[in-house]
Amino acid sequence: MRAGRVALAALAASLVSACAPRSGAPSVRPDAPDAVGLYRAAATETGGRTSRFRLWVHAARPDRLHLEVLPPVGGTAFILDAGGDAVAASWVEDRVALTGPADAASMGRLIGIPIDARGWVSTILDGAGADGVTIERRGEPGSLPVSLTLRREGLEVRLERREVRRAAGEVGNGLPPAGFAVHPISAMEGPSLLDSLLASPPEGER
Repeated sequence: MRAGRVALAALAASLVSACAPRSGAPSVRPDAPDAVGLYRAAATETGGRTSRFRLWVHAARPDRLHLEVLPPVGGTAFILDAGGDAVAASWVEDRVALTGPADAASMGRLIGIPIDARGWVSTILDGAGADGVTIERRGEPGSLPVSLTLRREGLEVRLERREVRRAAGEVGNGLPPAGFAVHPISAMEGPSLLDSLLASPPEGER
C-alpha cells in the first residue's frame, strides 16, 4: 500500500476545516497547554535543493505531538498526531492514514528523522539533543520555541515561529482524522515526509 507523497496543491476547503487544530483567537502564551504554533519552515539538503513550507506544531509532555504540513499555497496536506505511545500519520488529499507505535523507528519512517514522540516533545520544548542530531533552539524552556534548527547527515530543517493560537479540539491523542482509510505503518511504501518535500519540484515548476 502506498500512502502517497505529500500534496503540494490547494486542497478542498472542507478537508482543511476538518483538520485544522487551531481556533480563531490567538494565544499570547506559547507555553499554554493547548498552544499551537504556526512556523515558517525550510528543509535543505547539503549542496542540494531547499523545500519551503508552513507547519503547525503542538507539543505537550510527555509525548503529545501534533504536526500539520501546509504547502506555500493551500491548506493542510499532511497530519502527524502522537500521544499515549501511538502515532497516526495522515495524507489529507488521499484520505489515508498509517498508525503504529510512536517509537524512533516508526517516527523515522514517517518523518525522516528517527526520534520517538517523547524525544520530539523534549526537542521542541527544551532543545534536548538526540543521537546524531544537532539542535539549535531559541525560546523559553517548556514553551513552543521562537526558532528551532535540526541538522542530521547532510539535512537541515529550520523552523521560525510566526504566530501562536489555541487548539480548537483535542490534539496529541495518536488518532487519525475520522473517515480516513487506516493501515499499519509496516504497510508504508512511499517516502518519508522530508523525502517527499525535498523531492517535490520547485514552486515555479509545478
